[in-house]
Amino acid sequence: MVVLFDVDGTLVGVNCTAALLKALTSDGVVPRSSLASLAIEQILYRLKCRSFPALMASAYGLLQGCDISRVEACVERVVAEVVMPALYPEAVARIAMHRARGDRVVLASAAPAVVIERVGWHVGVSAVIASDFERIGRRFGPVNRPQAYGAGKVELAGRAGLLDAGPPHVYTDHAEDWPLVLASGFATLVNPARRLVRDTRRHGIAHEVAHWGCERVNPAAAPLEPRTPAP
Repeated sequence: MVVLFDVDGTLVGVNCTAALLKALTSDGVVPRSSLASLAIEQILYRLKCRSFPALMASAYGLLQGCDISRVEACVERVVAEVVMPALYPEAVARIAMHRARGDRVVLASAAPAVVIERVGWHVGVSAVIASDFERIGRRFGPVNRPQAYGAGKVELAGRAGLLDAGPPHVYTDHAEDWPLVLASGFATLVNPARRLVRDTRRHGIAHEVAHWGCERVNPAAAPLEPRTPAP
């Protein structure tokens, strides 16, 4: 069975894109004024004054034109110091359970692939669906389409053959993953909004609601092979 595991809010209790952009700002790669503008966009999104695609377009836009080597140099520090300490212990245990069963676990995130691939490496998951960018010389160009959120996740999963063996088990916390939940055989809704639970029930989708804590864990103590990618 294929297991599609969302990252932000499902695997970890932080926003990977925001963590990367904050670090890039500290390193002088992204202007502080641009990050402040993105923070305003996030507030407007939470107030339902901006759509999720508009918010992600703003975030992706900050990476466009950035020097690839400087971004990659920042990624490992961000993942090790910010993302991995925010792993949900329950998520780590679920990944270990699925791998023990022989399931194929794939991380599926709207965050940039350069981050999610590194997260996957740390938790022993080699396959990811994430938003990737064109590479123009030494710099990131526009984000490739489809982007890895909403219906884009379903399309990317289909292109990768992840739906060929039947509907996957989906883990997510986010209402924007509704198209993926619709395509699932079973959904684990992690700390979900009421609307996501309500819509899942209304459509008769087999699911569970999981309430996972925000306890920080030491990735070296996690019950995975943290530096051994899955085959």
